[in-house]
Amino acid sequence: MDGHVHVPMDAELGEVLEEAWSHFCRFAPGDSRFMAGGLLLADRQGDIDGAELDRRIGRARGWELGRTGEAESWAATSGDRTIFLIAGRQLTCSEDLEVLALATIHAVPDGLPLVDTVARISEVGGLPVLPWGVGKWFGRRGLLVSGFLESPEASGVFLGDNGGRPLVWPTPTLIRRARARGIPVLPGSDALPLKRERYRTGSFGFRVRGLPDPRHPAEHLRSLLNDDPAVFVPYGHLERVGRFIRNQVAMQWRKRRARTVPLAHRSEG
Repeated sequence: MDGHVHVPMDAELGEVLEEAWSHFCRFAPGDSRFMAGGLLLADRQGDIDGAELDRRIGRARGWELGRTGEAESWAATSGDRTIFLIAGRQLTCSEDLEVLALATIHAVPDGLPLVDTVARISEVGGLPVLPWGVGKWFGRRGLLVSGFLESPEASGVFLGDNGGRPLVWPTPTLIRRARARGIPVLPGSDALPLKRERYRTGSFGFRVRGLPDPRHPAEHLRSLLNDDPAVFVPYGHLERVGRFIRNQVAMQWRKRRARTVPLAHRSEG
């Protein structure tokens, strides 16, 4: 399973599923039969969401997409291949930290304090995850996350690692501390919003032994991770240094364009 997936609206869903399946097969353990994969969606504004998935049923090239027995998941099938898609959201709290609300369709608003955001996600039955990102846990925000992890309110929270971290980058201090304290770390690809990054879906995540309940895969996953987070085994490789640098330059260019295009429109008016 890939624990942090973005599927942009302009992406062809069938291609994303094919890429994910190829990665799942690559990292499946050789001593057991690989049975199914899963993508934990972290919808952000402009990404595919549950309603859009419903509209795309039957339109994912080479795959059939249908509802399971629960509102927060879908099953994509192609021959004997199955990938479960599990709904979720990416939120931004008032302290400018990202928080994922995984395995839930219930709305949790942006802009709440970190403590309240995590509490609301847990209240609606979701999995609250604080995902690592380049530069997001430095300085003031790093101190905030560190203090939060030491508090009682952090009970039931996960940290998130992602495969975009370069090979030469040591494991972030907060992730090491979390593991030492028994706070589970949920891996996911968290592909950047760049076309060339879409191939990474499914390339970084975790394995769970046993086939999920095909009618209630989200409920099954929540139960597994909340009862015993040790059941999942991380897999995948970190990013090559050259590609990491190219991606960061491309993201900075993308942000600069986003800031300058509205100004150009105003001057033309």
